Amino acid sequence: MALCPKSSPLEIPEIALLIAAHLDDKSLVIACRVSRLWRRLCQPLIFRSLACTDLHRKSCYEGVLRHPHMIRSFEWYSQPDTEGVFADLATINKQLERDFSVKQRLATIGHLKKNKKTAKGVLKHADDDVIEDLDCAANADGSNSCYYSSQDDGFDDDDDDDDDDDEYDDDDDDENEFDFDLSEEDDLHHRRIGGGAGSSGGGGGGGSSTRRGRTGRSGSGKSSAGARSRRGHQGRTGRGIDPISTALMRRSAGPSSSSSSSSTVATTSSSSTALTTTTTTTTATTTTTTTTTTMTASNHYHHLLHRQRLLMQLEREQAAYLQDEKELTEDEIESLLLKSCGLTSLTLFKSNRLGASLVNTIWTALPSLVTLKLHTKHLMGVESLDLTELMRVCPLLETLWLSGMPCTFDSEDYRDKEREKDHKSHCSNFVMCTTHPGRVILRATSTTCRESDYLMKRYSRQEAEPMKFRLKELMLRNVGICVDELQDLTNHCPGLEQLFLYDTLQWEWPISFFPTLAKSCPKLWSFQFDTPLRPVTEDGIIEVLEALPNLRTFGARLTHFGDRALRLLQSGACPNLTSLDVSFSRFRRLTSEQVRIFLMSYPKLKHFKADGIFLNEEQDDHDLGSGSDEDHQNWVCTELETLLIGFHNPLNLRARNTLMYSQLRRLTKLRYLGITDTFLKISIKVGLSQLAVLKELRHFNIETSNYPKLRRSDIDWIAQNWPKLEILQIGGGGDPNTHRRVRGWLAEAGRSEIKVYSQKHM
Repeated sequence: MALCPKSSPLEIPEIALLIAAHLDDKSLVIACRVSRLWRRLCQPLIFRSLACTDLHRKSCYEGVLRHPHMIRSFEWYSQPDTEGVFADLATINKQLERDFSVKQRLATIGHLKKNKKTAKGVLKHADDDVIEDLDCAANADGSNSCYYSSQDDGFDDDDDDDDDDDEYDDDDDDENEFDFDLSEEDDLHHRRIGGGAGSSGGGGGGGSSTRRGRTGRSGSGKSSAGARSRRGHQGRTGRGIDPISTALMRRSAGPSSSSSSSSTVATTSSSSTALTTTTTTTTATTTTTTTTTTMTASNHYHHLLHRQRLLMQLEREQAAYLQDEKELTEDEIESLLLKSCGLTSLTLFKSNRLGASLVNTIWTALPSLVTLKLHTKHLMGVESLDLTELMRVCPLLETLWLSGMPCTFDSEDYRDKEREKDHKSHCSNFVMCTTHPGRVILRATSTTCRESDYLMKRYSRQEAEPMKFRLKELMLRNVGICVDELQDLTNHCPGLEQLFLYDTLQWEWPISFFPTLAKSCPKLWSFQFDTPLRPVTEDGIIEVLEALPNLRTFGARLTHFGDRALRLLQSGACPNLTSLDVSFSRFRRLTSEQVRIFLMSYPKLKHFKADGIFLNEEQDDHDLGSGSDEDHQNWVCTELETLLIGFHNPLNLRARNTLMYSQLRRLTKLRYLGITDTFLKISIKVGLSQLAVLKELRHFNIETSNYPKLRRSDIDWIAQNWPKLEILQIGGGGDPNTHRRVRGWLAEAGRSEIKVYSQKHM
């Protein structure tokens, strides 16, 4: 077994922690059996953090049932094939609850199909002990998605330190990524919300909701009535849900029993996947689904609203392959943000609109923001977003993404507001200046006071210092900001490292922009832009490359990037460059021959996108006839992880297929392979089988390859030979059922997790 190299018993605990990776049934059974030996040889650290996939039988998790005291967190990824898995889940959960040293109770992620039978199976076996820790997600290949994760928030009972702790409690203080300890202030706040003693339980909704079982080391495994009382929904108020929200959740569950109501509580919990002691971040993926009546955006909003003290990161992003998504309303997001004063990261992507009230909340009520990403199609009630005010209110901002909204920036306005704020602050401090309690030694309420004049002079000296922002990453897409305002903004971002400018439709790039950018942002290592209407000339591209020699990532889509610029890179203008995007170069300034020479002479390249560029290797008839690797020069960029390019030459197609596949098979580290308009045939009969060595491939894109469809044999080959493939991007080929048919073939091949979609359907 790969996880068990030959080593001394003292080294085995460290090796055991590697089991946190996803294990299949067979590997888990082996690990469970080996764990019995490990327990005798070393400290019981095995299964401290365990994640398993596709568990359908109790024999597959016998190690969990035999050694529950070792569990700190158990994540369960299952497929909805049978209802028995939920009954097995109840067995595991009850076994784990018998050991009070389990700080993080059983957390599961079940994939539910959109049918009533599966939903009934969940509610049938999900009693109060199980459903409180159940996380539901729609099947990834369905039309909807819901990802909620529930985990113990760190609210422990007051009697957690009982004398009957077992011998393994010494490990509870060890750091692991699943523990999350609140400060004393947060814990006190929680107990006040609970309305009473945190460990008393009982009626009235005043007790803690923690229902861990407790037993001694020599006990039979059954908990006493006093130590493990089953609390009803009233007791859950201590977890941060008030009776009103609980009533709403019960009402939304319909005529179901109490287990259905508790299912609502579980599915509306905030995500625990990012609860760590190092980042103390709670991710709340607020995507909802219509799988069952208990999973609603309103319920999730109410639960998040009561856990706003824990909310550090809020993300609401629709996956590209999902449709008909129901999301939180704008009012719900706004009220949530108003109570999340400690929010450091906010992502609102794929939103249909942003209203003036929500924009004002983001711009004025979130001073601790470090990351802000906004994408919208319509801006309602707001002419433009004032970046000046945003940078003033959010001085800690380091990452800013804005898309689909007009923006403005005025540094003079920023200085005026800062001057006004500082003046008020200084005057206020002057008035309150004291040496002894009750004795004011100076009242600077008049502008004629000498001390006030000195203060203004002192402020004037400070005003001469340059204004600096903490921005490190800036992405603007179709924001309508003028180039002068952008230059004014970047002039005050000396720490800027990444700059992305897309859909700059009305810009006319000044000659001084790029040299000024290089001087203002000396740390810039990633610069990507496109110019759809007024493309940057090749001289401008060369000026950028010469002014920014530290670039590691460069993108110039829809520009006049040509052969001269590519030869400049070959000569070493940017020696650290590893990523290049030259898609859709204008007027065919970038020739196929120069691209081929570049790929044969630039070994550092890891990411290369040349959409709309077609390789057309010229060889004599003898070379085309042989098609061997020795008859042509190979690419030297074997470290490529991303490749998007086309292949073109309708002459002697058979030889061309052999030649191109022989080049691609050498790129064994590819994670993304995109083949655009091409005459290259994509089939195992003509060379696709040569790409079986691409074991790291995650994304295969042939949507625009002009290849009409993949056959059943091609799909079976892909499912068998590319074990890490996650996304298959194909065209419809005029058949609306193409995607459905391909998904069915993948499911029959045992690879239903592969997502199938096209850019047209995003």
